[in-house]
Amino acid sequence: MRSALCALLLALVACSAAVLPVEHSLDGGQSWSKAGDLTLALARRGSSAVLDRVPLTAEQQSALNKLAAGGGLYRLRLPSAGAGSPPVAASFPVHCLAASASDGGLALDLLDGGHVAGIALNAPCGQRIAAELQLPASQAVAVRLPTAAPEVLPQLVPGQVAGDAAAGLGGVGLQQDAAAGAAGAAGAAGQQAAGEGRGTGQQGGGKGKPQPDERTWLQKNWMLVMPLGFIVLNILGNAAGPQGQQRPGAGGAPARPAGSQR
Repeated sequence: MRSALCALLLALVACSAAVLPVEHSLDGGQSWSKAGDLTLALARRGSSAVLDRVPLTAEQQSALNKLAAGGGLYRLRLPSAGAGSPPVAASFPVHCLAASASDGGLALDLLDGGHVAGIALNAPCGQRIAAELQLPASQAVAVRLPTAAPEVLPQLVPGQVAGDAAAGLGGVGLQQDAAAGAAGAAGAAGQQAAGEGRGTGQQGGGKGKPQPDERTWLQKNWMLVMPLGFIVLNILGNAAGPQGQQRPGAGGAPARPAGSQR
């Protein structure tokens, strides 16, 4: 019935299907036995996988219960993509087996070509272990496909040529933005150079043309005027001295007392 359904899907939605044998180990990887068949269907609108388990024998059920009592690991493996390559394997605590046996409890990781990359536990597991583990006859397995990697844009280096930056990014709008950025940078550099030239001219002009001195002649030459003033005052003082001494004798000889005349 399942094969007929898959054949119908192949005809309707052009799906590709594959059946992969799955093995498990109940003794720590010392021996392996068939656990079931994994039917993988890849389609354009989605992929699906179903694990059909092989019923456990009484001996295998006893080994599984013993493994659960000892707290060991449950191991799975299935063929890998390339021929001759080691199989894809997974292991998890046996108390997680009940969670892994539910629909979606296991996840199958695929590569771009649909090849199997890995299988892993896909559900949280509890701490309690049942007295006797019972595995379902069939369960759905989640399929995880690779996602496209995000596009990484190159980083623009300051001062990079606008044409090269725009060509690396690709796009007319980016070329215009890069050209505008380069023009703005050139304009800013020109303004800075012009400002430096004006500052240099102002400094040179200040040295060649000193500011005019608005002081008066007396304010500029007061140190020369003061000695000349002292000299003039000294000359005037010396000239006034002899004139004061000659004034008493100018009217004749000094008068004598009347009794002294003969």
